[in-house]
Amino acid sequence: MCFNATIPPEINKVLHLVLYPGHTYISTINKNEMPTVDAIIQLVIPVKFINDIFPTLHSLLVYKWIDNLSFKALIFSSTAR
Repeated sequence: MCFNATIPPEINKVLHLVLYPGHTYISTINKNEMPTVDAIIQLVIPVKFINDIFPTLHSLLVYKWIDNLSFKALIFSSTAR
């Protein structure tokens, strides 16, 4: 089985090599809709020192929230710590 939130074309091209012949592909994305990843703003903000991560993140979130009180964000990090 292969589970993924997004399957890039490069991965999709090799799935037949690791899955059984006749495997079933299931998607929750309507083929007529723009993929979510293409519809959302994504930012990468490099910080020089690890101690700058949370102050930088906090400043960005406050800035975006002041501009739009219904602002939502999903934040990925390399560790939960």
